[in-house]
Amino acid sequence: MKVLIVCFALVFGLTNANVISEYENENVALQGIFEDILNGTINGILGKMTEPLVMNDTNLVFKEEGTLEGVANISNFKLSGLKSLVATYIKITGASKLNMTVKLPSVSVNFKYNLDVLLLDLIPLYGKGVNNIEIDTISLNITGGINLSNGIKVNGIGVLLDLGTAVFNLNGLLNNPEFSALVNTALNDNFCDFVDKNAELLSKILGQIFEQIINNAL
Repeated sequence: MKVLIVCFALVFGLTNANVISEYENENVALQGIFEDILNGTINGILGKMTEPLVMNDTNLVFKEEGTLEGVANISNFKLSGLKSLVATYIKITGASKLNMTVKLPSVSVNFKYNLDVLLLDLIPLYGKGVNNIEIDTISLNITGGINLSNGIKVNGIGVLLDLGTAVFNLNGLLNNPEFSALVNTALNDNFCDFVDKNAELLSKILGQIFEQIINNAL
């Protein structure tokens, strides 16, 4: 009788081991498929993208009385470097968790602006000029969840941003070249440190943006 029980236990264990093994193999295969889909989506977006990326002129009206009031115009906006983006790491685990690393060698932003606003009912901010921002060695670590209940969607996305260097060339601030030079120096010396120190806040903001972009593309 004991022999029969032992044999039954062995057969049951081997059967379940095979079932678990098959499930794990299928799960790994599905993870690989989702990783390929996500990588293909990124490559598809980059393939359709024009370089530089040009945005329509934008007029902004601020009506927050006591906080920010006035108008701003952004024109001739051009963003270069996005086509060099590479997803160096994409991994989806069995718990439907996404971990992805995206790298950009450099990005160049050029735009004109015309600004006339009042901050906190006290500080006038105005000026107009042509501006350039150069950012090198950009790394984005993107984490979140994968939802398969209605197609493939991502949720709870967080983005940790790491920058190598950032060089600002802003002009026309307060229509004062000396003030513009002072602001450029402050930004060049402190912007990357600011990004590092505020990583958690920026992660939430960038996460919402990236979540919409990825879901719209999938």
